[in-house]
Amino acid sequence: MPATNWQKRILSQFVPGVSPIILAADPDGLLQNEHILAGLQERGFSLLWFDDPIAFRYAYESRFHGRKQGEERKGLVVLAQVSAAELDRLPYDILAKASRLTFGLAELFPKLNGAVVSTLEPADLDALYDVQARYATEALGEVATKKFALRHPCLFPYRLPYLAASELVASSRRLEALRQGLDEEALILRSP
Repeated sequence: MPATNWQKRILSQFVPGVSPIILAADPDGLLQNEHILAGLQERGFSLLWFDDPIAFRYAYESRFHGRKQGEERKGLVVLAQVSAAELDRLPYDILAKASRLTFGLAELFPKLNGAVVSTLEPADLDALYDVQARYATEALGEVATKKFALRHPCLFPYRLPYLAASELVASSRRLEALRQGLDEEALILRSP
């Protein structure tokens, strides 16, 4: 399966040869997507996760630090599931020769409420990215984001047109997070 639009947007930020090391802050775990990981490796990047400073230092020293210039291929990507500010926890020698990138749901979905988007399944991000780009005209709050998600059938293709939103939310585990906080007046209550 080819990369989707949001995955292509992320992958386009990784340009081989620009920096020997790229630090990628990923607080929402977007870079753990299999298509993104495969895309980085296809571009020739070596990948190293940063979660424990001691384990990271050992892996870096044993696998990457001693390489000669010709062996470095196109670069090293350090993946860290932390905020951009927390990248400063990395060792100084690595920070000094690295460029930084940050990826998060807030950057991918600037018009939608991040708390709502974070409750959706990773598989829903593909459709949500395209729908948001096409139909979201202004920044939406929590309730408006929930309504937005419920109104676009491509996000939840199994939704049947005759079901009321309240019945749909009550019966679907994937939409359970959207149920909380919805304005009851906005729901159409009718029996199937």
